[in-house]
Amino acid sequence: MMERYAHGYMQNTDVCLRTLNPMVSAMLQLQGNQHRHIVYNCDSYGFREGEIIHAKAERVAFGCSHTFGYELENHLTWPFLLNAANFGVSGCSPQTVARLVTAWIPLLPAKTVFIILPESARREIYNPQTETYTHIQNWNLKQLATLMYKDVIAGHLEENHWERIQLLFKEYPELDLFDDEKNQEIEQKCVVQIEEACREKELILLRQSDLPEFDFTSRDGSHNGDVWNRKVSQLFKRRIEA
Repeated sequence: MMERYAHGYMQNTDVCLRTLNPMVSAMLQLQGNQHRHIVYNCDSYGFREGEIIHAKAERVAFGCSHTFGYELENHLTWPFLLNAANFGVSGCSPQTVARLVTAWIPLLPAKTVFIILPESARREIYNPQTETYTHIQNWNLKQLATLMYKDVIAGHLEENHWERIQLLFKEYPELDLFDDEKNQEIEQKCVVQIEEACREKELILLRQSDLPEFDFTSRDGSHNGDVWNRKVSQLFKRRIEA
């Protein structure tokens, strides 16, 4: 059951408010300026659009924030343009995509599965005590290592954070995001898992190297805008027609 959630049962993220009722959509409104008003409609699993749409969709989309459409209106996202249910999760890893594909595909009537595989230098870890998934990237390794080893090394955080990160890698080598060989090994395992789950579906999987150049024109300036999303939708369409 927990495998179906974007972030875990007790959700606490910037894209979905906490809700325990599976029939209630969570709404989070972000107002960056008076000219753009972004509304995220997320179901209790943490996915954009809602469970009713997912249950009927013949197409589904998986990926990270560039699939979710972070800081972008829903009708401008590439899953919407392809009439696909959006299972994008901001900040997620290939492990997240593999988990969600495995958990959801058997439950959906979807015939076509679109995937943008997140970059390989990311990980997902599950905390059974909080029933949440944490997405690990380079930028939050310092925070994680400091939390886990705050009493191991005396001194100032800025002086010792790399030593704590090295301790983290030593104890949990699978979290070493700087190990390119390990990154590729984990990514390949995820791809195999995805392909197995979608063996009876039409699977179109794109890697980061397959994508158009990022334009960073969403509201926050760190994600892609409507032009990029249109290019991606067209790329997927060409793959379908090929």
